[in-house]
Formats: sequence, C-alpha cells, structure tokens
Amino acid sequence: MILTVYLFVPILNKWIKNSSIHKIEYFLIIWIITRFLITFAIPGFSLNLTYFAGPIGFVILGYYLANKKTRVLDSIWLWILVFLIATIIRVVLTYFSY
Repeated sequence: MILTVYLFVPILNKWIKNSSIHKIEYFLIIWIITRFLITFAIPGFSLNLTYFAGPIGFVILGYYLANKKTRVLDSIWLWILVFLIATIIRVVLTYFSY
C-alpha cells in the first residue's frame, strides 16, 4: 500500500500545486464521507470505494493541515480534547469487542 502512495505522490503533487484550497477541501470532504461509509459498513450500500478512501487521502490531509493558515490547530486544548476522545473511543471499542 505504501508503494502505491509513493508512486502516486508525483501526480498528487502536481494536482495540489495547481488547485485552490477549496478544491482540496472538497476532495477531503468526499474522502472523509467515503471513509465513514467503508468503516461503518452502511447496510444496503454496495458501492466499492476502497481505492478512493485509501491512504492517498491521508497524504492530502497532511498537506492541507500543514499549509492551512488557521489558529485552531495551534490550540493545545484542541489536541488534548482529540486525545481524550480518541482514548475513550478506543477503550469503549476494546471493551465491547470481547
């Protein structure tokens, strides 16, 4: 999977450099929706989106977060909240999986 990402990065680089921030945000919104559809296995949803919802979106998300000029991501309280929510979700999923 990582080899595919490495081979596709030059194409992504050209697309990202020539795209506006709104086009990148549009891609990320669609990517996040497809990740949720695949992760939570919506009943009656049979469209195969595994290639679109793959690891390429994480590369674009990393670029977006690194280059987006916002102060929200600089807040220590946001990252503490994200850590706590992720920990709680992980504990609940681990507890209920047995």
